[in-house]
Amino acid sequence: SISGVVRSSVTLEPIANATLYLKHRTVEKFVTSGDDGSFLFENLPAGIYRLEVLHDGFVKAGAKTSLSGSDAVSLDFSLAPSESSISGKIYMSKFPSPVTKAGVKIVAYDETMNVEAPSAYLPKIEANTDSSGEYELAGIIPGHLYKVAAFYTGKLTTTMEVTALDGVTYADDIVLSDIRPQITVKVKKSPDSSSKVDVRIKSPKKLVTPPVCKFSPGQAFVPAEAVSLALVPGANYTYYTQFTVSGNQRYYTVYVLAGDTDKTEKTVVYDKNNEARTDQYIQDEAIQGGEVQMDTESEEYSGIELDPGALYYSTTTTGASAYSASAAGGDLVGGFFSALPSVRTVKTDKGNLT
Repeated sequence: SISGVVRSSVTLEPIANATLYLKHRTVEKFVTSGDDGSFLFENLPAGIYRLEVLHDGFVKAGAKTSLSGSDAVSLDFSLAPSESSISGKIYMSKFPSPVTKAGVKIVAYDETMNVEAPSAYLPKIEANTDSSGEYELAGIIPGHLYKVAAFYTGKLTTTMEVTALDGVTYADDIVLSDIRPQITVKVKKSPDSSSKVDVRIKSPKKLVTPPVCKFSPGQAFVPAEAVSLALVPGANYTYYTQFTVSGNQRYYTVYVLAGDTDKTEKTVVYDKNNEARTDQYIQDEAIQGGEVQMDTESEEYSGIELDPGALYYSTTTTGASAYSASAAGGDLVGGFFSALPSVRTVKTDKGNLT
């Protein structure tokens, strides 16, 4: 069970009717606090839980905890009063005439808090646009820097930084652009033969021209040595193919070119010592938190769980762009930081995690 009391950080008085959301990989529950500010979640399975607390006129708070066996965890929350907010407007396009739409998802998190307390759980603030494209994010701390992102299917996720003022902070307009074909490529050992490798390509939308898929031996794609692969179209904009590996060659590089007008290139290095390798876009999960899994269609749930703000996108001095850990430090273990509290690896019995 998880129980506790919600109070005001200023008056220390209990807060009644605060909403508490509890999330587990297989369980989601919510309760409201009583007149004395108390709350209780019972009959919970073992695992890691995220608990968020919100009430009008206060800053959203949260915590992460774990349960095992018959654990009983106590979590008390002190909510800071806030009458400040961030307002803005989202455009689907501005030319030749402005276009707005209801239902664009807005997610923000407190980057100041993320930097000052990287090991603490960071709750996200959410809102949706109305028909005029306007939104409001309440419960803001004046003086803090917020990362604000807009999400809409078929549009590129767009982010900006906003320094909150006392009262209402008016953010710059966001104009969403069409998303490039974000191709997902998975390369894995074939269940039918140890000498065969399956390749699965998935597009977010229908392609007029099928993708190009080639492979070459080694850890770099060499066009002169490449072999073209015939693709078989499948359901939900997927394509399948297969190639044969030799006993004395450990690495193979798979190259994919996809898209009709705006093309996307991907290369995936496959290691025979691994069960599978996947290359996915994780920008949305890196911003708002979520799970990145190997292949849910085949029930291969190995992957990572990200908290909001766990990773950030930066450009290095060499001009190359990459995701970096918000909480710096730690060696890489299986491709992920061992000392990063907001990132957790998840492994299943179906295969090794890459």
